[in-house]
Amino acid sequence: MGGLFQQKRIVGVDLSETKATLIQARKRFEKLEIEKFFVVEKSGDGEKRFPNVKGKLSFDIEDVIVTNARMDSVIFITIDVPPKLKRREYEEMAKLEAARNFGISAEEILSTLVGRTENKGIFAIAKKENISETVLKNLEDLGIGEPDVLIPDVFKYLYAIDVSLKGNLIFVVLSFVNNYIAVILQSFMETLGIRVIFRELSRMIDFIRENSGMDVYQIESTDELNDTEIAFLKGELADLSLEIVREISLTINESIQNISLDDINAVVLITDPNVFEDIFKEAFSSVNSNLTLGKFSLKHSANFPNIWLNIYKGALGLTLRGVESGRIKSVFIKKKKG
Repeated sequence: MGGLFQQKRIVGVDLSETKATLIQARKRFEKLEIEKFFVVEKSGDGEKRFPNVKGKLSFDIEDVIVTNARMDSVIFITIDVPPKLKRREYEEMAKLEAARNFGISAEEILSTLVGRTENKGIFAIAKKENISETVLKNLEDLGIGEPDVLIPDVFKYLYAIDVSLKGNLIFVVLSFVNNYIAVILQSFMETLGIRVIFRELSRMIDFIRENSGMDVYQIESTDELNDTEIAFLKGELADLSLEIVREISLTINESIQNISLDDINAVVLITDPNVFEDIFKEAFSSVNSNLTLGKFSLKHSANFPNIWLNIYKGALGLTLRGVESGRIKSVFIKKKKG
């Protein structure tokens, strides 16, 4: 199927409470060619559900389906591990450890290795029951089968970006739609620590919606806010930044490798929606002068409009996670014939 240099087609499905953002793409040589992309929203008089998208996507049994698990359905555990096991063996060890902690069968648990050193591993753990309720039901409504790859929501952002600095990096992700803050310590792309806290960040979106008349979709797409909105966000994010600085220290202290604050090369701040990013950087810099802010760019080509990048950032990361082998040097949207 598809010749020597054409891998399986990938479908990235970014699920949130109210909408699903989808990308269908294929790797060709060292390029990712995006064939289709669109957003669907939940609707209905009673329980709101996603529409079936089979009319918009042509599925094949060999397609690689990649999607995200809500952060409130996942916990992260650290366990001692021996060296030189296969990934699946490490994940089985974590399932057994989690089963003892939860008091349930290991068969009822999903485990994903997210970071490892020679003798410790960090794992994302979820109960299958919770994933069935929050992920599989939504995919079924969309007309999509079970996922081949399921990752915690926050990692979709990390797969979507290129960072200018390498080494020991702290990633801080604020998801205003999904109401969480994640602090991740990585050393040369290996996750060494992660902390997640839940805060009612969506109230900041609510304020903008009430002040401007924009709906959530428009806020996610916009590049500009007015002075009243910016002033409100500065105050809120300054207070939040103090808490985040503490979370950074805790993440470093709890990491599975001996790293100090002095060893951190940069902090990378990511917000969803994008429009909050510059305000967050200013607020964070006002309460912290010791850590350098790292720059990043989304993996994309010149034919991506800004609105596309704002809306499809998460789905792009999921799609890139689905690439089975080889590196991706560029991502582009396939031109329509005619």
